Amino acid sequence: MSRRSQRGRHVAVLVLVALLIVPSAAHAAPTDDPAPVTELVFGPVETTVTHEVGKGLPGEPAEATDTCTTLEAHVTAHLWDGKRIAYRYHHEVRWCWDGETILDVKEDHDWPSHVDSAFFWRGTSDSSDAYYPWGGDDHGRYRSYKQGYFENCVLKYGCIASYFPWITLNVYADGSHTTDGEAD
Repeated sequence: MSRRSQRGRHVAVLVLVALLIVPSAAHAAPTDDPAPVTELVFGPVETTVTHEVGKGLPGEPAEATDTCTTLEAHVTAHLWDGKRIAYRYHHEVRWCWDGETILDVKEDHDWPSHVDSAFFWRGTSDSSDAYYPWGGDDHGRYRSYKQGYFENCVLKYGCIASYFPWITLNVYADGSHTTDGEAD
């Protein structure tokens, strides 16, 4: 076989491979803004609460009425099938209270988990917290708001969508709480 026919055969194989890998313009219309590869299904806020009675504050004697409570809330975004998780966003507050006032807020943070390989955690995009009057005490309520930032990135297109899940936690001097939030 001559070099010329070998070269022709290699070119034919390369053209065939290129046709199989690169979609034809007739099959895929070009677009400047490709739709996200994944449609997401957003779940409700889910919470976990843990109480520690009589713990008191560090360095102070514990009173039988002092209680520390941990409230963890999370929202979950599922992939279009509703089964596989795209990402889960958590927000946690740990506060100590005595029934009349919030004695201390020990922890107040957020974090991601269960992040799918096509999604990337970019950090906390917004955050605020403050004490509010409740039950006759200026420190009777503590409100914490956190908003995360995820991006959906695909090798062929780059990052094609951004998601901003948020959670608001309100905790009270009697140990009660309210939550609100959305996965995006």
